[in-house]
Amino acid sequence: MVDGKLLWGEDVKNNIPRPTRKREVESARNYLKAAVKFIPKWEGQIGNITKEDREHMTRQAFCMIFRSSAIALCGNGVYISGKEEMVGAFKKTYPNEEELHKVLSWSLELWKKWKTESLPDEETDQPLKKALRFVKKLATLV
Repeated sequence: MVDGKLLWGEDVKNNIPRPTRKREVESARNYLKAAVKFIPKWEGQIGNITKEDREHMTRQAFCMIFRSSAIALCGNGVYISGKEEMVGAFKKTYPNEEELHKVLSWSLELWKKWKTESLPDEETDQPLKKALRFVKKLATLV
């Protein structure tokens, strides 16, 4: 799987204008609102995931949890992309959200397991269920 391309030449990163703080917060809110709109579709799939779709849906659930966390952190001026660092930064940024801390920590441990082996069928619904609850709650905080 290719995640991107390496481009040869001048580094253009410094030429890209940095968005205003207001725009960063607005972007984070918009992303989370859009994610919440997809939740009913995903909820309808829980329990009906075919064996062929289980790996894909598990990947999507982890992506939803970690991407939403990263975006929520960006909305608070915290820029982290590593999953392990994200858990600590999330706890510092949202100190009163114990339920979200637990889901994020649980997701990290399950993701580590999933990196090396497929999850048993009975475990594949859990990331999706938790991802949906996580995003709903997170959207109310940003």
